[in-house]
Amino acid sequence: MPDINTGKITRFEDGSSFTITPAGGSALVLKNIVGGTFGFTPAVRETLDPDIDRGELLDDIREGDEQVGTLDVDIKATADQGSSEFFELLKAASADGYVPNMDIVVDVPDFTGAATGVRWTFTKAARREAPSFTSGEHHDTIIGRWLFTSDTKAAY
Repeated sequence: MPDINTGKITRFEDGSSFTITPAGGSALVLKNIVGGTFGFTPAVRETLDPDIDRGELLDDIREGDEQVGTLDVDIKATADQGSSEFFELLKAASADGYVPNMDIVVDVPDFTGAATGVRWTFTKAARREAPSFTSGEHHDTIIGRWLFTSDTKAAY
């Protein structure tokens, strides 16, 4: 039986990059990410409840409707101001009744300083909720949460 998950172990904290490109805008590289806070759940079809009759599973478990994925990251608040500031980016108003979307690309190197690694691309990401700000003992934090329609993983 073949093994799986046997490649190089990756670690987001080893110099990853997190790039946000607002629709119709320029790419922005997000800095000051709080360690251990980046995470996502991929966009997949929902799993339907199994068909069971009197305790007996009648069929294989089926897929249902398409679902969106979720992506989360916390950053250390900075004194930046203006439209490219993270907090303002996530509270951008709609111009057409739709939440403004963006593409997010996360590069995770094979090791610190590596020129190769894994690239996750999250398309049509839109804020899941308003950004939140919390004060902290060592730094203040801004929390960003997104929904996205699709994700891909590729080597770079």
